[in-house]
Amino acid sequence: MKRIIYIAIALITLAFTSCEKEDVGGTATQAMSGDWVITFTDGTNSWTAPHALTFNTSANLPDEIWVSDAGGFWDFQVKAACDQSTMTFQTDGWAQNVAYDCKVRITNGKISFNSVTLPSGRVVDGISYDIEFDDDEDAIVWHATGRRYTGFAEDN
Repeated sequence: MKRIIYIAIALITLAFTSCEKEDVGGTATQAMSGDWVITFTDGTNSWTAPHALTFNTSANLPDEIWVSDAGGFWDFQVKAACDQSTMTFQTDGWAQNVAYDCKVRITNGKISFNSVTLPSGRVVDGISYDIEFDDDEDAIVWHATGRRYTGFAEDN
């Protein structure tokens, strides 16, 4: 009989503790973080990275983000300083690329809220920045422009 009582208490306790919800919260840079569709152009040529990223650093500081093309263009991932009050970002001069050994410079980075209307009619955030690579023999400044990725087929 004691065994049945102990099992019942254990089940009741488990039921009440499993129903508790924990507020996980966001990151320090969640307004600037996202999955992006970005086109890189030099005025003549263009390439599209369908899942470029901006995301918080492991330190989760409000004034720095990672910027990456997720291998979709030049294969870069660099840390950039950001200002959330103006939604701008840039590297501090040439920054080390962690995807492979080269240096990258990002300037004029900007995220603009609700600035792009997609074919489906959805309105999403836009992103733009200029980017250079020290291993680019032509020393091209690439202009990147894009929008938040929605995941909906009609927006691609």
